Amino acid sequence: ASAGRREALRHAGALALAFALVCTPAAFRNARVSGEWIPFTYNAGYNLYVGNNPIANGSFRSVTGTHDITDARVANQDGGIEGDGRRYIEESQGVHLGPSASSAWWAKRALAWMSANPAHTAALWLRKAAMVWSRHESPQIENVDEFQLLAGPVGLPWLGSFAVLSALAMAGLWTGWRRGPHERFLVGYVVVTTLALLPFFVTDRYRHHVVPGALLLAAIAVDAALRPRAGRAPWGALAPGAALGLALALWPVPHLSGSRYALSLAGDVGMRWLEHGRADLAVRELGRAVAMDVRGRVRWTRTPDDSLQRGVLYYNHARALTRLGRDADALASLRLAAEIAPGSRTIR
Repeated sequence: ASAGRREALRHAGALALAFALVCTPAAFRNARVSGEWIPFTYNAGYNLYVGNNPIANGSFRSVTGTHDITDARVANQDGGIEGDGRRYIEESQGVHLGPSASSAWWAKRALAWMSANPAHTAALWLRKAAMVWSRHESPQIENVDEFQLLAGPVGLPWLGSFAVLSALAMAGLWTGWRRGPHERFLVGYVVVTTLALLPFFVTDRYRHHVVPGALLLAAIAVDAALRPRAGRAPWGALAPGAALGLALALWPVPHLSGSRYALSLAGDVGMRWLEHGRADLAVRELGRAVAMDVRGRVRWTRTPDDSLQRGVLYYNHARALTRLGRDADALASLRLAAEIAPGSRTIR
């Protein structure tokens, strides 16, 4: 504020230049492999539909049936079409779309569904707001429990949970606005980051962006509790925010639990061992997951997500058995996989 307009513009220009330096290489790379100018992402439309469709529950759910994203011909290909919904559009609609056109196709479907279902959409967005601050993680690519299982504790028990962070951060948000411009910036950062997730979906890797601001707001709450100002009772000012944060953390939201979570974890750990060339350990973990399924420990639904998860489990089991030379057992698992997820390119 004391530097003057010219100094402020100089700092803003430096910030803009740094931003451009970071983003420009990726933009040129995207242009080279896709043929389109895409500075950041073209998946906004696809992600919008994942978050707003008849089967949306707030987290990531497959919207392409059992057309999974692994195709040996295009897997891991720069500018490929296997992971962004374009392969599904091509096979189900007979139309080949570029990146931007694909995003527009999915966005149009999402907006049409939202317009036809405004009450459902509003309820879904409120659920996603609770999921951002829930004690439950929604793993998509990685699962923190896998690291904890194989490498030891990640953070402090209970005290390091998101429930405690949620309560403290909301208490800091409640009191921080009145403390000064730096605290108001933090409040704005956390609010805007939370709101930015609501049109799409909530997973752990998206929620990570809320954590830095939440930690600093939690520090403000702790500071206010330890150093009350002008004789004010700190807990009277902090209690409403802490209560809101705790309510959001404990609010019932969709999450995996019990046998379903145990099966998913064993299946994923088995797949990771397979990727590292340890078929013996992969068979052990995948076999545990298959045994839970055979015993009926998990209640599966008739959704694409469930069909794909079960099918991929048996497919990975077959891959691991093949590497150990157990071809007959592998064939049995592969047949089950193809029966469970008939639309999967991987399995067929």
